[in-house]
Amino acid sequence: MASKRQADGAVKFYENRAANYDDTWHDDFTGRFISYVDIEPGQQVLDLACGTGLLTFLEADAVGPSGKVIGIDVTPSMLGVAQFKARKAGDKYANVTFLKGDVLHLEELDQLKNIKFDVITVASALVLFPDPKAAIEHWSHFLKPGGTLALDATHPRNLVAGMVLERVARRLDLEVPYNRSWSKSESTLKDVLESAGLEVGRVVTIENQAGYGKRSYDMEQWDDFFVENVIMKDVTKTFASNDIRRKAQGVYKEEWEKLAIDGKVEEVDSVFLGIARKRKLNRGHPASRELIH
Repeated sequence: MASKRQADGAVKFYENRAANYDDTWHDDFTGRFISYVDIEPGQQVLDLACGTGLLTFLEADAVGPSGKVIGIDVTPSMLGVAQFKARKAGDKYANVTFLKGDVLHLEELDQLKNIKFDVITVASALVLFPDPKAAIEHWSHFLKPGGTLALDATHPRNLVAGMVLERVARRLDLEVPYNRSWSKSESTLKDVLESAGLEVGRVVTIENQAGYGKRSYDMEQWDDFFVENVIMKDVTKTFASNDIRRKAQGVYKEEWEKLAIDGKVEEVDSVFLGIARKRKLNRGHPASRELIH
């Protein structure tokens, strides 16, 4: 049930963003993301929460015609844009397949049965899932021994208005379509990857994710962000009733003020990128080579 709520929340959160998604900072960020991932010609890659395919197509370029890439997303409008771009490119991306599915239940996709991947990527999506450790453990089942998982988690001061909104929802026992409160540092991402049974190769901080670096806000600006994020952008209707909104307004102000240092709330435009590997099988248990048909 929790997974279905998460998937439904993701659809509501992204369904109206598809048309303009490629015009945002995500286009540049995916290029920087993939620069940290070793992808070789002929490999098989799985891009989870692929959205409009920004990262998927870069991976397809990297594996070449002898490789295969599968992109999976739950939001029809985002997936529709990706599929349109693939059709428009003709044979160039014949090595790409897009599937609609819940990335927390990959076992439900017949196309993934008996397949193990060399690389799995999850860009700008880990914070959408309620239990990052469980999600990573699930994805690891689809990695070959020695295969790579690459994903990112947000800096605790990235998009502070959203961080405050999550704190408000937690205090009022309401649901929000993301879970970023656990992501504190490079170390916390490393810990989550290791707790899921992976060997961490590196964790780095990518700065200027959206291109604005650092910026600060005045204490009084809390109300502007409350109106923008709750009154105008409450896409999942978490704060639907007037009574809940009134309660949320007071809590939002309290949480905003907790972040202030010398009367300013700082925002940091950074994310943590982790590269980890699935442990290889012990000698005497060779992995069978499984291909995408």
